[in-house]
Amino acid sequence: MAGTPFDYYGESASKFGNFSEVAGRYSFQREAEQYLLLYLLEKLSLSPEDDLLDIGCGAGNLLIPLSFFIRSTTGIDHPNLLTQIKNRLPKDTDTITLLPGEFLTTEVPGTFSRILIYGVIHNLRDEEEVLRFIRKAAILLRPGGKMLIGDIPNIDIKARFLSSERGKKFIVQWQEQVERERKVNPEVNLPFTTTPLVTIGDAFADKMIAALEESHLRAKRFPQPETLAFGFTREDILAEKE
Repeated sequence: MAGTPFDYYGESASKFGNFSEVAGRYSFQREAEQYLLLYLLEKLSLSPEDDLLDIGCGAGNLLIPLSFFIRSTTGIDHPNLLTQIKNRLPKDTDTITLLPGEFLTTEVPGTFSRILIYGVIHNLRDEEEVLRFIRKAAILLRPGGKMLIGDIPNIDIKARFLSSERGKKFIVQWQEQVERERKVNPEVNLPFTTTPLVTIGDAFADKMIAALEESHLRAKRFPQPETLAFGFTREDILAEKE
């Protein structure tokens, strides 16, 4: 078993049967990924003049379709995941740059008008690492640019939802879906690391906002729409550089 999420996702790049599983989602959530693309296009206000940095781009589930709407795309992640992206792209693609490595220890050349950090933050070790991560990303964002830190599993939002009547019904249906999928694929979404990971609640989410504002970004938290894969229990942060 891999020691960190970065190692795990890299080692599992060719293990799972579809790209939803590579991204850490169940196959029954594939439809939600289609809604996610439209959601990101709208939230980031992407245009043909934009240069996007996708930090933790995985196997390209978002990077590849988003690249068709903008001028250039740069993705950074484990080399094995980048190989998956290369295998999915036409050989003559010249608008996508792939950088192998962990974001905090890898030099990223240039600056960007848009930055996407989706499904990544909760895989970091602790609050200090998260704050270093988003501060480094903020430096790479051009003035007037936008950054989306997405798919943040907020334990307080989750607790509030699961204590509601709707949440109680939802969790029963969810467990039934997961059980059916594990009968087909017993290894899907099993615990993947022995490394303690950061816990994010309302208080730390507000610390993230404060750190972004200290980096001269206007930032706000907002709940995900229910159409997304984990929309009931996760939130996003949208920030714009002054």
